Parts: sequence; structure tokens; C-alpha cells
Amino acid sequence: MKESPPRDTFTALRAMYLLSNLVGLAPFTWVTEESPSGKKHKKFIPSRYGRLHTIFMILIVTTGTAVMMVWRIVYSYPGIRKVTVLLTDLAILFVAYALSILSLIKCVTEHHHSLSRMLTLISRLDECLLYPCKETWKNKEIFQASQFIYFVVYGVFFYFYQYNVWAKEHGTKNRSHIPISCVIHAVICVTEIQYFNLVLMLKRRFFILNSQFESFPLTHRTASRTQSWGTYFSNASAGQHIQERQLKFGALNEEDYPIRAAGNYSTREWQQQLHRQRCVSDILGDVVSSVNSRYGLQIVLSMTMTFISVTTCLFFGITIAVNYQKDASSEVKHLSALIFSLIWSSVGIFKTFMITSTCNAVAVEAERTAVLLQKLLLEPSLHPDIMKEIQLYLQQATIRPVRFTASNFFTIDHSTLCSFTGAVVTYLVILLQFHT
Repeated sequence: MKESPPRDTFTALRAMYLLSNLVGLAPFTWVTEESPSGKKHKKFIPSRYGRLHTIFMILIVTTGTAVMMVWRIVYSYPGIRKVTVLLTDLAILFVAYALSILSLIKCVTEHHHSLSRMLTLISRLDECLLYPCKETWKNKEIFQASQFIYFVVYGVFFYFYQYNVWAKEHGTKNRSHIPISCVIHAVICVTEIQYFNLVLMLKRRFFILNSQFESFPLTHRTASRTQSWGTYFSNASAGQHIQERQLKFGALNEEDYPIRAAGNYSTREWQQQLHRQRCVSDILGDVVSSVNSRYGLQIVLSMTMTFISVTTCLFFGITIAVNYQKDASSEVKHLSALIFSLIWSSVGIFKTFMITSTCNAVAVEAERTAVLLQKLLLEPSLHPDIMKEIQLYLQQATIRPVRFTASNFFTIDHSTLCSFTGAVVTYLVILLQFHT
């Protein structure tokens, strides 16, 4: 009989790992370790060859950007009379280089490789949270494949946008420079995919935690799920981070609190179940903080570059449409530039919408925890010990709200999307007024 493929976080993230490794954003590899109990676990470890590949990518990006900058200063910029085109080209080149080189340098110099540490920690939690949900892993693999397709489509659109708008229409680039620009934007695209994946993974795990409360403690649960919690947190291979939580909240093992039949749990067992959920919630909060710390500045630069690109693409699209009507001798040239300007602006809007919506969904799901805990406190049959534990959990959720920020400059949620749209419309109107 054919064995089913392994279902774990590492296997589901294989597509993202391969993309990250391709552009130098994954200087690590995963290995399988065996715990003293005989259970096998996967974890990320630093890779010497991966780090060398990242350094090589830094050299390529830096050298390519320097060559493009010198060529434009000498041959391209002296012949450009439109200030809008000149300033936009300089701004996008500078921000794109800063974003790509920052992402690569962080992979080389960051202490203990926070990305690998976050993924390893999430995978340990998934052994308990997601193990019974085989459909979850299947959907995750399909979603990863769709992101690989997005990466390819992103690269194709970017190439034709650069060639038709900047090389043919405005003449600021030589065709031989486009491959270097593609490499830079490939690094940027994968950085954004990494961030999006981590945020989406956290959303799913907060949802599973909240599902534990929807009928607690009146609904019967299966003993296997509760036992998996106890076995997981008593396992030494759960990592030092989990062990610290065990010391903080007390030993969580099945010998002290035996598992009974479904619907026959003691008050102390329910109390320990809430302890475990508080541990997981606290760890997820640590992961959110790590994501903000690692990707905050990159998101600031990404939002800045997307804002400049969307605004100028819409502006160029409108001006090119006017030229398309006036200049009948170059209709094909203007038409292709118009089409790819609108396409690239749509890509930027779609990317901004996905990132802000996903971050907002995680914040809403985390806030729902406090609402569910408050509803549990209204149950008249709650034991005082369980009520005290719920109050502690509610205090933890209130004091430490989950939110994603861009280096604390602004919070990433639906309000960011509204501000982004308003700023694009405002600056587009100003540019059109100066143009006329």
C-alpha cells in the first residue's frame, strides 16, 4: 500500500522555501531530528552554501544597480525633459535597491536567523494544532502552488512593463538593463510573499485557538485532542521556548492530570487546558512581534515603492492615452505602453489589498479571543477556578493586542488601504494639474 505523503509545515512551505532559496532569501536548510522519546521533528539550520549564495546576490544587485545608474546619468537623463519621468525613475530605482539589499543583508547578518526560528516554532505548534486536519495541509500546498504561479506572472508583467513603458516610451532604460531590474524585483516579490505567508499562517492558528472556546466548557470533546495538547507540551523536543512557558505556568503533563472520557473532565483538567491555550496564545504573540521586527522596514519601503508605482503608472496611462489619440504614427507603441501601465498599477493595488486585508483579518481574529472569553464569563455554571483562569487569559489578550505595524510608522489594516487609495488619488490629481 502506498504511503501518504508527510503532512507538516515544512512540506507545505516547500514552494516558498524554493523561491526564497532561489533569490538568496533562505540561507538555511531543514533537517530531521529525533527526540529522546523517538519522535522525529524537522527544523531549520543555517547553511554555509545558502549564505554564500545570499552574498553573491548582494554583489549582483549592487553591481547591477551601479551600472544602470551610471548609464542613465551619462546617456539617458540628459535627453529627458519631463521632470516627472526623471524623478519617478530615480525614486523607484533607489527604493527598489534599498528594499532588495535590506532583505538580503538581513538574511546574512540577522542574529540566529529569525525567519528560520519563527518557522520552526510554528511547525512545533502545528504538531498539536493542525495534525488532525489533513485537508488543511492539502489546501496549504495548493495555495503555495498558486503563489509560485503569481511569482511567474509577476515577473512576466514586470518585464513587459519595463520594456514597453520605460525602454520604448520614455527611453530611460536600455533593454540590457531589464534583467537586472527583474532580479531586484524578484527579491522584492519573494520578500512580500514571505511576509504574506507568515501573516496568513498566524491567522489560521488564531482561528483554531478561538474554535476551542466556542462551546467550552459545556460541549464534549474527544480525549485524543486534549491528550495531544498534554503530550505536546510535556515533550522535551517542543523547544526551549515552550519549556520556558512550562516553567512559567507549571508542568503540563498527563500523569498529574489524567485524561478522562469525553464529557467527564474535572475542573482541574479544564483549568490546565486553558493554561495550555494561554501558552500557545503567548507564543503566537511572540511570533507576531518577530514578524513586525523582521519585516517592518521592508514593508515601509514596499508600500512606498508601490505608492510611487501605482500613482505614476496611472498618470502615465492617462498621458499616454492622450498621446495615443494625437500621434497616429505610433499607435502600437503608445497602445502597448498604455496597457502595461494599467496592468502594473493593477498589480500594485492587488498586492496592497492582499497584504492589508490579511493583516486586518489576523487582528480581527485575535480580538475575537477576548470576545469569546467574555462570553464564557457569563456562564452561570463556571467553577471559580476556571473563571479565574479565563480572567487571566482575558487580561493577557487585552494587555497584548495583536497588530501588524510597519516599523511602528503605521498599523497595517484596512485603514492603511483607505489611506493608500486617498493618497494615490490626491497626488494623481496634482500631477494632472501640473501636466495640463
